[in-house]
Amino acid sequence: MRSESISDILRIASIVSVAFPLVSYLIKFRYASKPIHLIGMLTLASALSDLVGGIYFSQGRSTVVLFNSFYVVQFFLLTWFYFELAKTKKSRTTVLGGLFIYAVAFVLVSVYLQSFLEYQTFLWTISGMIMILFSSSYVVYLFSAGTVMQNHASFWINSGILYYFSFNLFLFVMSSYVLTKLEPQIGMLIWSFHNANNVVKNILLGLGISSSAAATMVK
Repeated sequence: MRSESISDILRIASIVSVAFPLVSYLIKFRYASKPIHLIGMLTLASALSDLVGGIYFSQGRSTVVLFNSFYVVQFFLLTWFYFELAKTKKSRTTVLGGLFIYAVAFVLVSVYLQSFLEYQTFLWTISGMIMILFSSSYVVYLFSAGTVMQNHASFWINSGILYYFSFNLFLFVMSSYVLTKLEPQIGMLIWSFHNANNVVKNILLGLGISSSAAATMVK
């Protein structure tokens, strides 16, 4: 199978996979808690970004502003999500501290390193590291609190977030080179690793949304 076919298949799979969490959220909308609504909003933003990105890609147009905008929206929605989950003063301080670091990094990166009109890969990397911190801290909380894992919505959603950012961190580090220096076909093939991880993330988010809605309905 040609590399172009592989990258196209994974790109399409990434776009289609968002339907699982999105449809789950829309069906169970009335039963969703605030954290689930935030993940639902993120899923909707992801679907729109994938759709517009696919159109831009087919037209040969730049996706710089689209990518940068989505990652900013993603960061703030996920930060809000973790703040809603925070049960202790320490965990809330961690989330607010991560938000402060990101805000400072956004200004510094935008002014001195990479403007909003170029791929802000430094900012993607910083936000990825912050999300790994948030999600790892939540795993520690779940285990230390002795929380039951089966059918636990936040566990599945957090697993998706931890998986996505952990496995894509190295790609964010080198994404400026991948997206701007390599031949488009090679760059898309390497970016296919992101698309594959995105499929897994969307499956885990869908499981989390579905289990949350079902648990709420039982109540």
